[in-house]
Parts: sequence; C-alpha cells; structure tokens
Amino acid sequence: MRSLLNWFWSPDFWLPPGINWQDIEPSSDKVLKYPDYKDVVYAIPLAIAFIAMRYIVQQMFLIPFALWLRVGHPTKISCVNLIPPKTDKELKNAYEKCKGKFSHKELEAVSKRTDLEIREIERWIRLTKSVERRRTKLTKFCECAWRAICYTISFSIGILVLWDKLWLWNVKHCWYDYPHQSVGEDVRFYYLFGGGYYCSLLITQLFEPKRKDFWEMLLHHLVTILLIAFSWVCNLVRIGTLVLVLHDCVDIFLESAKVSKYANKEKLAEGIFTIFILLWIVTRLCFYPFYVLHSVIYDAPSILPTFHAFRMLTGLLIVLQILHVFWTYFILKIVFNILMKGKTEDARSCTESPSSDLSNDDHNAMPRGTTISSTDN
Repeated sequence: MRSLLNWFWSPDFWLPPGINWQDIEPSSDKVLKYPDYKDVVYAIPLAIAFIAMRYIVQQMFLIPFALWLRVGHPTKISCVNLIPPKTDKELKNAYEKCKGKFSHKELEAVSKRTDLEIREIERWIRLTKSVERRRTKLTKFCECAWRAICYTISFSIGILVLWDKLWLWNVKHCWYDYPHQSVGEDVRFYYLFGGGYYCSLLITQLFEPKRKDFWEMLLHHLVTILLIAFSWVCNLVRIGTLVLVLHDCVDIFLESAKVSKYANKEKLAEGIFTIFILLWIVTRLCFYPFYVLHSVIYDAPSILPTFHAFRMLTGLLIVLQILHVFWTYFILKIVFNILMKGKTEDARSCTESPSSDLSNDDHNAMPRGTTISSTDN
C-alpha cells in the first residue's frame, strides 16, 4: 500500500522537473502560502452542508415563494379522493408499473381488477398526471432557484477575490514564478466553496429525475471536480479561479431564465435568456477557448516546463470546451424554436415527464409550462 501511494504521489507526475513536494509544502516558516493537498477532503463535508442548506432554504423560502407565484403545488399523487383506498392503491401500482402509459389491453385488465369503468380510470390517470406535473414543476423551480442563488454567491465571491489579482487582467501571470505562487485565504475560501458546491451537484444529480443529457452533465461535474482538486494539489490555482468565475457568471442567467419560465413570466424569461445567450457566446465560445485555453496550450509551455499533471489538466480543460460546443447545439435548437414556433421548449426535459402524455381534453390540468434547456452548471 505504501509503495502504491508513493507511486501515485510521485513528484515526477504532479510537479515540474526539479521540484519536490517539500518545496511547496505549506509551512509557517515560508514566506509564500502554498495550498495544502489535505484541503481537498473538505469538499465532501462541504457538499453535505450544501445539500442540507438547500433543503432548509427550499422548505423555508423557495417553496413558499413558488406557491406565492402560483408555481404548482406540493400535493402528493392522490387525485381522486372518492375512489376507495384499496382501489386507489391498485391504480397507483398499475400506474407506476406502466409508467403512466396504458395500452387499451392494460386498461381493460385494470378495469376488471378494480371494478371501475375504463372512462373512470382514464380520468384518474389524467388527474394524476396533472398533479404529478404540477409537483414536478414546483420541484424544478426550487432546483433552479437554488442553483441561481449559489452561482450568484460564487460569482460575487470570485469577483471580490480576483479583482485585485494580476492574473485576472493578464492570464500570463498564471504561469510566472510557478510553482512558487502564494495562495491567500480568500482564494482558498473561493476554491473550497466551488469544490463543495460542485460535489453537491454531483451527489444530488444521482437522485434527481434523469434528463436527456444526464451523462453529459455527470461528465461535466466530474471534470470540474477533478480540475478543482488537481489544480489545487499542483498549485495551478490561478488558472482554476479564472475557469470558475467564467462559468459562474453565465449560469446565473441560465438558472434565472428557467425560474422566470416556471413562474410563467414569459417576457422576463426571454429577456434573461437573451442575456444568457450573449454571455454564453462571449465567455464559453470566445473568452474561454481563445484566452484561457489558448494560454494553457501556448503561453504556459513557453514560460514553464510542462509535466504529466499539467498535460492531464489541459486535457480536462479541452473536454470542458467540447461540452460547451455540445450544449451550444441545444441552445441553438431553443433559439430556432423561438424564431420558428414562438416558444421555448426544454431540449433536455425529464425522460419520465408525465406531461407529454396528457390528453388535450383534460381541463383540470395546468397548461404545459415549457422550460429553457440547462447546461452546467
């Protein structure tokens, strides 16, 4: 086990040639404050704290605010109270087994088991889907509102921390004097905040309804967490802070647009979404690849000797850009729908969304609220 750890933490992989761990080990005797690799483990308890805080904020503020805006309601799936409990349970079991999609043969079988007419069962299905859809809309509103709050806080912290840092205004300062670059407590706090938040996103995604880009989002969160962790260990923190602040500023407007859409504030949603598109183009398709990534690929090798961990981080940053291009495709689909159909539709809606199967004659159902496609968060 000891030999395996020695191999994993080999300075030949993690650090530039001629540099050992002792050279960048944090110590009170040194003038420079180096990052402590042990801080990486703090991301796990911080992620748990984020999840707990999300639940508290959701229950105390977001759900009441959503209900005040008339966004869905928290009623459980128990739509037809006149049906006896035993029969209602039988219907729910059949509903879950068929995932809300009944063939005529299945309807006849349920009718025989419950002594209900097919028309009554169809009405029960419509009402059940109506309540389920409203509950889903409320859940999504709270998810997006929470993410909008977190991205706003993270971006604000990033700007406050980086405003007086040279590398914010000249990316080449990310490489000067490397690896002997001091990391202040403000930068450490910003990094821990980002690491804990993205770990919480990774954990919660595993328990939320799957969307069409589930694996792409999972890959994005994993890449982001690896970038934060590895850049901290290697003291490539400066370039890491630029990547974080670039992503946070865009995601604020994406989540805010989705919140406005769920609240049926169409004009506000379209206005915010327009700002999001402009920021996406500037940050994800221009500034990130042609300023940050360009500096990683071309400036860094001319200033410092490259090493294996640096090449790995470069690869992860390229993967991040590939995901940007992937999500740009979905954004263009939304823009096309707006121009051609006059509405925004969710390009990555839940695969288990019940709204697509609602009958057109269901007057009790809420009008379908379409959402704006999500990217990284």
